[in-house]
Amino acid sequence: MKRLKAVLVDDEPIICGELKCLLEEQGWAWVVGVYHDGPSALAFLEAEGADLVFLDVDMPGMDGLEVARRLLALPHPPQVVFVTAHASFALEAFSVRALDYLLKPFDAEDLRRVAARIQPPPTGPAPDQGSWARNLLVEHGASLEVVSVASIRLVQAREREVLVETLDGRQWPIRASLRDLEEQLDPRMFLRCHRNFIVNLDQVHQLTPWFNHGYLLKLRGPRDQKAVEVPVGRAYAERIRAHFRL
Repeated sequence: MKRLKAVLVDDEPIICGELKCLLEEQGWAWVVGVYHDGPSALAFLEAEGADLVFLDVDMPGMDGLEVARRLLALPHPPQVVFVTAHASFALEAFSVRALDYLLKPFDAEDLRRVAARIQPPPTGPAPDQGSWARNLLVEHGASLEVVSVASIRLVQAREREVLVETLDGRQWPIRASLRDLEEQLDPRMFLRCHRNFIVNLDQVHQLTPWFNHGYLLKLRGPRDQKAVEVPVGRAYAERIRAHFRL
């Protein structure tokens, strides 16, 4: 990953100093500006630009959310990481496409997490589209039954078995691990969102920010059943953000 240009915006000089020290120690970003109010930071970013902005939410005058909204109007907006003492503004943060948010007091591990999210995915030849599974063999009593991949809502690991759930709500045991299925299913259609779940992305109809930087997905259910809720683990949240362009 190239070394990134970062701007720090916080009305607490001590917080800016701590952030700058941690970034210098880790080496993946260098601080090109430190500001203690929104308008000054905006003026610099509009003129000079940056790759990344660490932005306090609660500042006098123009708050961090308003700064972030104005940054979205730039031709090449920087990625934004909110820095806050409050965890209650997750919905607002995602509405302005924030990459992440750090809760005060933050530490070196929090910044390493931010760096991991910024790092671009590895490039390489795309898999052969014809290699993805079109059908799966599931257990049906003493027999094996063919299930079309297009009819699958989700795959779930539960109590030492893996279950394939179809759009009609039926569940079928399958002799494969989630890792095996992750390699067989087309990633444009199916996504591993939790250590226990793979979901059909076309069946997702609602996404809600959840605790620990995760999400809760609601999948469409059969007409006579309520929507299926699936958690998104913190380790998988970036995949969801990338797919839905959050």
